[in-house]
Amino acid sequence: MRLDINLEKLKKDQQLLALCGVVIGFAFLIFFLLQTREESRPTVQGEAQLRTEIRAAKNDIADMSQKSSLDSVEGYWIALFEAASLSGLELVNSRVPDDQRYRGPLQSRTGVIEGETAVVLSTLHYLSKRIPLFLYSIKIQGPVTEVTVSVVGV
Repeated sequence: MRLDINLEKLKKDQQLLALCGVVIGFAFLIFFLLQTREESRPTVQGEAQLRTEIRAAKNDIADMSQKSSLDSVEGYWIALFEAASLSGLELVNSRVPDDQRYRGPLQSRTGVIEGETAVVLSTLHYLSKRIPLFLYSIKIQGPVTEVTVSVVGV
C-alpha cells in the first residue's frame, strides 16, 4: 500500500479543512478554559487576606459581645428630654418624612431640639456619648439652633 499525498489535492479537501478548523478551535477553547480556571483559583495572597478578614470579624464579634445591650427607646427619649430641660432647651416631637428619619431594625423616636446654638451643640455632644443618637438636620438662625434628632433602642 502506497500513501500518495498531494498538497494540491489536500487544499481542495473541504472535510479535512473543516476538521482542522474544529481541532484548532477546540484547542483554543481548552486553552481559554484552563487559563480562566487558573486565574480564578485563590492565591496565597488571597488566602492570607481571607484569614485576615476572618480574624477581624472574630475580633468585631468579641468586641460587640462585651458591649452592653441597648435600653428601650422610651428610656433614651426620657433621658434626652431631661437633658434638654436641664440645659434650658426645648425638645418637641417631630413629624419628619420617612425618608428623613432613622430606618432600621430598632425602634426610634424623632424630635427637634431648639435653643441657643452653643448649648444645643454642647448638649448633643455630651449626649452622643451616652445615648444612640442620629442627627438629621441643623438649622441655625442667629443665636437659635434647631436640630432634628432620633434616638434608637429596643
